[in-house]
Amino acid sequence: MNVLPALFGGSTPVLPHVTWPIVPYEDESLAGFTARTCAHNGLWNSKVLVADAGLRLPRGFGRLCRVSGELSDLATRLAVDLSWVEERRHRSLDEHGAKRRRLVNFHGAVLRKAHLDYSTLWMPPTAIVEQHYHREIWHVSTIPACATTGELLVGTCP
Repeated sequence: MNVLPALFGGSTPVLPHVTWPIVPYEDESLAGFTARTCAHNGLWNSKVLVADAGLRLPRGFGRLCRVSGELSDLATRLAVDLSWVEERRHRSLDEHGAKRRRLVNFHGAVLRKAHLDYSTLWMPPTAIVEQHYHREIWHVSTIPACATTGELLVGTCP
Protein backbone atom coordinates (compact mmCIF):
# COMPACT_ATOMS: atom_id res chain seq x y z
CA MET A 1 0.00 0.00 0.00
CA ASN A 2 1.31 3.42 -0.97
CA VAL A 3 1.11 5.69 2.09
CA LEU A 4 2.58 8.80 0.44
CA PRO A 5 -0.76 10.08 -0.95
CA ALA A 6 -2.30 9.82 2.51
CA LEU A 7 0.60 11.75 4.05
CA PHE A 8 0.47 14.55 1.46
CA GLY A 9 -3.26 15.19 1.34
CA GLY A 10 -4.39 12.66 -1.25
CA SER A 11 -2.03 13.50 -4.11
CA THR A 12 1.34 12.05 -4.98
CA PRO A 13 4.02 14.50 -3.78
CA VAL A 14 6.36 16.28 -6.13
CA LEU A 15 9.69 16.64 -4.42
CA PRO A 16 11.90 19.58 -5.44
CA HIS A 17 15.11 18.89 -7.32
CA VAL A 18 16.92 21.82 -5.70
CA THR A 19 17.04 21.07 -2.01
CA TRP A 20 20.15 23.14 -1.29
CA PRO A 21 20.06 26.40 -3.27
CA ILE A 22 23.26 28.36 -3.82
CA VAL A 23 23.97 32.02 -4.55
CA PRO A 24 25.12 33.03 -8.04
CA TYR A 25 28.23 35.10 -8.59
CA GLU A 26 27.71 38.54 -10.11
CA ASP A 27 29.37 37.64 -13.44
CA GLU A 28 28.23 34.00 -13.58
CA SER A 29 26.46 32.69 -16.67
CA LEU A 30 22.99 31.15 -16.52
CA ALA A 31 24.29 27.90 -18.01
CA GLY A 32 27.15 27.76 -15.53
CA PHE A 33 24.93 28.59 -12.55
CA THR A 34 22.37 25.96 -13.55
CA ALA A 35 25.13 23.36 -13.93
CA ARG A 36 26.67 24.35 -10.59
CA THR A 37 23.26 24.19 -8.86
CA CYS A 38 22.62 20.75 -10.33
CA ALA A 39 26.02 19.46 -9.24
CA HIS A 40 25.49 20.88 -5.75
CA ASN A 41 22.16 19.05 -5.52
CA GLY A 42 23.31 15.73 -7.00
CA LEU A 43 21.48 16.09 -10.32
CA TRP A 44 23.35 14.47 -13.19
CA ASN A 45 22.40 17.01 -15.88
CA SER A 46 21.04 20.55 -16.23
CA LYS A 47 18.30 19.23 -18.52
CA VAL A 48 16.61 17.65 -15.48
CA LEU A 49 16.20 21.00 -13.77
CA VAL A 50 15.21 22.80 -16.96
CA ALA A 51 12.59 20.13 -17.74
CA ASP A 52 11.28 20.44 -14.18
CA ALA A 53 10.67 24.13 -14.94
CA GLY A 54 8.61 23.13 -18.00
CA LEU A 55 11.30 24.13 -20.50
CA ARG A 56 13.69 22.28 -22.77
CA LEU A 57 17.11 22.91 -24.26
CA PRO A 58 16.63 22.62 -28.04
CA ARG A 59 20.06 24.04 -28.89
CA GLY A 60 21.61 25.04 -25.61
CA PHE A 61 21.00 27.79 -23.09
CA GLY A 62 21.32 30.63 -25.61
CA ARG A 63 18.29 29.53 -27.57
CA LEU A 64 16.38 28.75 -24.37
CA CYS A 65 16.87 32.27 -23.09
CA ARG A 66 16.10 34.08 -26.35
CA VAL A 67 13.06 32.02 -27.36
CA SER A 68 11.30 31.01 -24.15
CA GLY A 69 8.56 33.36 -23.08
CA GLU A 70 8.48 32.86 -19.33
CA LEU A 71 11.46 31.87 -17.23
CA SER A 72 9.90 32.47 -13.80
CA ASP A 73 9.62 28.73 -13.07
CA LEU A 74 13.32 28.30 -13.79
CA ALA A 75 14.16 31.25 -11.54
CA THR A 76 11.99 29.75 -8.80
CA ARG A 77 13.72 26.37 -9.04
CA LEU A 78 17.14 28.02 -9.02
CA ALA A 79 16.04 30.14 -6.03
CA VAL A 80 17.11 33.42 -7.68
CA ASP A 81 15.25 36.59 -8.66
CA LEU A 82 13.62 36.57 -12.06
CA SER A 83 15.53 39.79 -12.80
CA TRP A 84 18.84 37.88 -12.50
CA VAL A 85 17.68 35.34 -15.09
CA GLU A 86 16.29 38.09 -17.34
CA GLU A 87 19.66 39.91 -17.32
CA ARG A 88 21.25 36.80 -18.81
CA ARG A 89 18.57 36.39 -21.43
CA HIS A 90 20.22 38.50 -24.18
CA ARG A 91 17.09 39.22 -26.17
CA SER A 92 17.18 40.31 -29.79
CA LEU A 93 17.15 44.01 -30.57
CA ASP A 94 14.25 43.76 -33.01
CA GLU A 95 12.64 47.17 -32.55
CA HIS A 96 14.51 48.62 -35.56
CA GLY A 97 13.76 46.08 -38.25
CA ALA A 98 14.96 42.71 -39.48
CA LYS A 99 18.67 43.51 -39.51
CA ARG A 100 18.55 44.36 -35.80
CA ARG A 101 17.10 40.92 -35.00
CA ARG A 102 20.56 39.48 -35.54
CA LEU A 103 21.82 41.67 -32.69
CA VAL A 104 21.47 41.05 -28.95
CA ASN A 105 21.89 43.14 -25.84
CA PHE A 106 24.79 41.63 -23.89
CA HIS A 107 24.77 43.60 -20.63
CA GLY A 108 24.51 46.91 -22.46
CA ALA A 109 26.84 46.02 -25.34
CA VAL A 110 25.37 45.30 -28.76
CA LEU A 111 26.66 41.99 -30.13
CA ARG A 112 25.74 39.78 -33.05
CA LYS A 113 23.97 36.54 -32.11
CA ALA A 114 26.67 34.68 -34.01
CA HIS A 115 29.26 35.95 -31.51
CA LEU A 116 27.61 34.16 -28.58
CA ASP A 117 28.51 30.48 -28.29
CA TYR A 118 26.38 28.46 -25.87
CA SER A 119 27.22 25.08 -27.38
CA THR A 120 30.20 24.56 -25.06
CA LEU A 121 31.12 25.95 -21.67
CA TRP A 122 34.42 27.57 -22.65
CA MET A 123 36.82 28.25 -19.78
CA PRO A 124 40.46 28.96 -18.99
CA PRO A 125 41.98 26.10 -16.94
CA THR A 126 43.65 28.22 -14.24
CA ALA A 127 40.69 30.55 -13.60
CA ILE A 128 38.19 27.71 -13.30
CA VAL A 129 40.45 25.92 -10.79
CA GLU A 130 40.85 29.06 -8.67
CA GLN A 131 37.14 29.98 -8.71
CA HIS A 132 34.76 27.16 -9.59
CA TYR A 133 32.16 28.95 -11.71
CA HIS A 134 31.57 29.83 -15.36
CA ARG A 135 31.71 33.53 -16.31
CA GLU A 136 29.18 34.96 -18.71
CA ILE A 137 31.84 36.75 -20.77
CA TRP A 138 33.29 33.37 -21.76
CA HIS A 139 30.24 32.82 -24.03
CA VAL A 140 31.49 35.59 -26.35
CA SER A 141 33.31 33.72 -29.10
CA THR A 142 35.25 36.76 -30.31
CA ILE A 143 37.10 36.87 -26.97
CA PRO A 144 39.31 33.77 -27.15
CA ALA A 145 41.16 34.33 -23.87
CA CYS A 146 40.42 35.13 -20.23
CA ALA A 147 40.79 38.82 -19.42
CA THR A 148 42.13 37.97 -15.95
CA THR A 149 44.64 35.19 -16.66
CA GLY A 150 45.33 35.69 -20.38
CA GLU A 151 44.86 31.96 -21.01
CA LEU A 152 43.09 30.66 -24.08
CA LEU A 153 39.61 29.31 -23.40
CA VAL A 154 39.23 25.55 -23.76
CA GLY A 155 36.06 23.49 -24.16
CA THR A 156 37.17 20.45 -22.16
CA CYS A 157 38.94 19.99 -18.87
CA PRO A 158 42.68 19.38 -19.33
